[in-house]
Amino acid sequence: MTKKQKWILLGVIIIGLLGAWHYGFIPKSGSEVNITGDQNLEWVYVQGVVQDPLAHSAVASATVRIKLPDGNIITATSDSNGKFTTQNMVKEGSELKVQVEASGYYTDVFTAEVPKGDWSSRDTADIGVFYIYDISGSNSMSVTDNHGNTIDGSNAYNKTLYGEDFTLNVLFTVDEDDGAVGNSYTDLVTGYNYKGGLLVIKISDITKVTPEFSYDKLVTIGTTYYYIIYFNRIVNDDADSTDGSATWALAFKALGTGTDLISVYVYDQVRDIYIDSANFGTALASVVGVDIV
Repeated sequence: MTKKQKWILLGVIIIGLLGAWHYGFIPKSGSEVNITGDQNLEWVYVQGVVQDPLAHSAVASATVRIKLPDGNIITATSDSNGKFTTQNMVKEGSELKVQVEASGYYTDVFTAEVPKGDWSSRDTADIGVFYIYDISGSNSMSVTDNHGNTIDGSNAYNKTLYGEDFTLNVLFTVDEDDGAVGNSYTDLVTGYNYKGGLLVIKISDITKVTPEFSYDKLVTIGTTYYYIIYFNRIVNDDADSTDGSATWALAFKALGTGTDLISVYVYDQVRDIYIDSANFGTALASVVGVDIV
């Protein structure tokens, strides 16, 4: 090879290397190779606030579990102002599942997204406010028939007087500035599914009375039938005169007379496998032992 040919070959090599450097095939000094398209995304800490919306106050010492897109779970704890900040960094733009737990409050799971932004002067992203509701200790339930009669363990539905078709009107009420019933969720750590709230109508003898209302699930234990209706959380905020209660109109057909035929209950969040065995826990309110005469 002549000297001139060597110089030409060297020039071609240099030009090729410059092109590879320019188009990213060779990393530029101090930069990363952008292979996946998201290598330029920043890693940041995330923060948020836990609040009680009815008391209009922060919730301290709440455990906040955050499930990342890769399935890993990181944990933080809220301070006296309800604020929490993770000790682990999360990639901006990530979709998160956030589970908040605190003593005396219903557990809830939320979705959140880590915002994208300019992190040159800060390293923490705000993912918002998370509202959790206290576990109410005072609720009430009343049941009336379609003729306005109060129906409970000491007042029966009179089939002879009013007919075989009847409706039980159920009213469940939460005290002012209180909340009751937790919503359905899947626990991030265990994977257990919880359903709630539950209206449960128990019929002890299906040959004497049969339901004619819609329901979400039926559980049968021996000769006892449990008809389950799922519903969302109920709150009573003093700033809203329209909330604080839930009503259901339950239609039945009386096939005969009998004692202790119908009972109605409202329950909290219950793990799904316990629902299947009619193990609902302690009722928030109930009307039990309704007779048909």
